[in-house]
Amino acid sequence: MSKGTRAGGKNNPQSKVPHPGQESGKMSDDASNPLTTDTLVSELDKLRRNMTGELTALLNSLLESIHSSIASIGSTLATQATTITDMETSLSDHSDRITHLEQEVSTLQSKLVLATEENVALRANVEDLVSRSKRQNIRVVGLPEDIEGKDVRQFMTDLFTEVYSAMPFPPLRSLTEPIGA
Repeated sequence: MSKGTRAGGKNNPQSKVPHPGQESGKMSDDASNPLTTDTLVSELDKLRRNMTGELTALLNSLLESIHSSIASIGSTLATQATTITDMETSLSDHSDRITHLEQEVSTLQSKLVLATEENVALRANVEDLVSRSKRQNIRVVGLPEDIEGKDVRQFMTDLFTEVYSAMPFPPLRSLTEPIGA
């Protein structure tokens, strides 16, 4: 005999299988619902459909929560991507501005060095001019205060002309005349 045709095998719909919870040798007391292979297959099919429906509903509810979580994560990710893009743009702008300011600082530093050198040279020139002008000054001592009046230059010119003309020196020359003439 082959496997499928033996008594009590799976291809024999008339064979009786003990009810779950019964011992293997006893038959069901319920004569109206004998447990046959067809009945077992039918009950297992109902149980499978019932469990499939429950599992499908459970999976769908879990998937809905997962989908909403994924949508929330996607929304957060999009917001963060926008924020990162804005920050990159701002950082690039700041970097450009810093580079520009560094160039301006460098230019101003070189101008400061030139101005400092020019200031030192001008101070030296002023000091030289002050020293030279002091050597050319003539001090007149012994005259009473405020004798010169309103025009100091004319008073001094008249004074030196009078004093010089009374002395036996050669005549005064104009400053515009050449020295050797």
